[in-house]
Order: sequence, then structure tokens, then C-alpha cells
Amino acid sequence: MSKPVRWDMKRFNKDLERTRDATHRTSKNVVVHNARRLVKMAAYKCPIDTGRARAGFWPAAIALQMTNIFT
Repeated sequence: MSKPVRWDMKRFNKDLERTRDATHRTSKNVVVHNARRLVKMAAYKCPIDTGRARAGFWPAAIALQMTNIFT
């Protein structure tokens, strides 16, 4: 049996606003920047012996307009 995922959006929005104010960036830029960092970290932590797991990160990278996840 699975449980539904519940997001505390009030807390998320408050944290996003604080981060936005501290970095002087728009909310969208803050979210995209951190999403790109997560894609890179996840790709590097995957096993590289087959290459298939890392290849699965390309759809996410392309959606974030990334051209290289290994830099």
C-alpha cells in the first residue's frame, strides 16, 4: 500500500521567497538553478558501469535546457 505525497507549499513558498530575496534572483531562476544542480548530482551518483542509468537523466536535462550534465 502506498501513501500519497503531501507537500507543504506554504513552507516551500516562504523558503523560496527568502532565497529569492537573499540571491536577488527571480523565483523561476532559483528553482531552475537548483533543479539543474540536482540533475547533475543525481547523474554523478549513478553507477557508470552500464551507462544506461546516466542516459536516463538526459530528458530531465533537456527539459532544463542543459547541454552537458557532466561539467
